[in-house]
Amino acid sequence: MSAARLSLAALLGALTAAPAGAQQAPLALVLRDAPAPIDPAEVRDALADALGAPVALVTGEDDAPSPRLEVTQIEAQLVLRYDSARGRLERTTPAPSDPGEWQVVVALLGASLVRDESEALLSGLAPPAPPPAPEAPRAPSSPRPRPERPHLEVGLDLFPGAGFSSVYGGRERRNFSLGVLGDLYGGLEGYAFGGLLTAGGDVVGVQQSVGVTAAESVDGAQLGVVNVAAREVAGAQIGFINVAGGPVRGLQLGLVNVAESAEAGIGILNFYARGRTQVEVTGDSAGSFRVAVKHGSGPWHTLYSLGVNPFYGETAFLAGIGCGGRATLHELVFLDVDVFTHYTFDTRVQIGVSFITGARVLVGLRPDPAFAVVLGLGLEVHNTSDPTTPLYAPVLGTVLDFDVRLWPTLVLGVQVF
Repeated sequence: MSAARLSLAALLGALTAAPAGAQQAPLALVLRDAPAPIDPAEVRDALADALGAPVALVTGEDDAPSPRLEVTQIEAQLVLRYDSARGRLERTTPAPSDPGEWQVVVALLGASLVRDESEALLSGLAPPAPPPAPEAPRAPSSPRPRPERPHLEVGLDLFPGAGFSSVYGGRERRNFSLGVLGDLYGGLEGYAFGGLLTAGGDVVGVQQSVGVTAAESVDGAQLGVVNVAAREVAGAQIGFINVAGGPVRGLQLGLVNVAESAEAGIGILNFYARGRTQVEVTGDSAGSFRVAVKHGSGPWHTLYSLGVNPFYGETAFLAGIGCGGRATLHELVFLDVDVFTHYTFDTRVQIGVSFITGARVLVGLRPDPAFAVVLGLGLEVHNTSDPTTPLYAPVLGTVLDFDVRLWPTLVLGVQVF
């Protein structure tokens, strides 16, 4: 006997051991289209053993009494229908190919239908626990009131954490703050000076230091070597390094400026996350070709450029920096005004240094958001301490031992955005 047949026989034995329930009349068994090797009498006996009740084999299907179990094999499917006073139950299962297993499956499923075990199983189970009642909405809790910051007209510190800041934990608001080496406060509405560091929360007024100024936000000015605001600045940051975590609605003036954006940023190195950047390639009537990068925020920008002039006997190379502003005249037209200075690398300059300072006014036509054509005029001044340098123009005069040459230029180029 196969393993499947053994398993089915074990299940059949379990059903046989179960109580049959009250069966008032013999069950009528009708077999339709059973495979040839199947013995209907053995099927009847197996079903009777499974039910523990008499089963009558009926050959006249149409007159079979109720309750009645009809077993039909349709191709590879075995269909069992049980009719009783409560109605009809039906199950379909793949038909086993082995005659012994076929007999066991009919007895097993037939007994299950007669007993309506699915209903008995469900009725024997405890009813499912009702879903939990929805939790009543909680009334919004009122925010915990923030403790009032102490307010001081004057606060003094030797250094942050030593002085008034140690008494009040650096939470107090001050109108005037003075730190010998530095001071610390929770807010400022007035003026603060710290020797190496002045640091506070929101500042309305002026922070000043010969070292670092630091605040959460600034509505006023920060004046130090390094100025830092964690959020926005409304006013000015003036120092060597200026950093704002948000926008600057005002001026950043320094060697290095960093912010989300700025209305006016003037420095050697500017980094604005929401700024504008253009690459400009130009040539002029003096024979110079230059590539510049313009980066800034708002109307102001800084430019960094490299250039070459191959038309004066020997090639001269240029490297410089400048600043400028942009006015948008129309959606397609803008005006750039730039001033710059370039150091010249020229082997003909034997004594001292040589540099070119100049200004340009360029009109840009922008037919495409990523491209513009620029045309304008420039004025350049060449200063060199070597009187033998034959560059660009005749000597106009001498200033502080520097020969000065001046010439106008016509400029044509393109910008890529």
